[in-house]
Amino acid sequence: MDNPLEGANGQPASVVCDASGVKLILLTGSGMFQGQLNGAKTEMTGSWVQGGASTPSVFKRADYEAERSAELAKDYSFASGNELQGHWRGSWMLPLDKAKVSIRFALDIAKLPDGTYSAALANLD
Repeated sequence: MDNPLEGANGQPASVVCDASGVKLILLTGSGMFQGQLNGAKTEMTGSWVQGGASTPSVFKRADYEAERSAELAKDYSFASGNELQGHWRGSWMLPLDKAKVSIRFALDIAKLPDGTYSAALANLD
């Protein structure tokens, strides 16, 4: 499991699912998800627990075939500099404590078949 905001990448995790619920436990001891799986087995609802704080969390089962089909319909190409679609890369400076930290990001903008746009912003760090 990765947590780019904390520089924690590739953390090993354990997943336990039984009649009492679902637990995803980071083996580094840095956090865990604890919750319940709904009757249709399409959603896990519970809390992410880290550093003594508990945050409500929901995971929904993804439909990867539908996501893949939608991704294949996206057009990232552009013919002129006036078009917005494409793969963009950049960074911004964030204040963190008393220092400023540069965070790299990727912005992918696609034109959909109906003429609307889809965008995804990802933290590369």
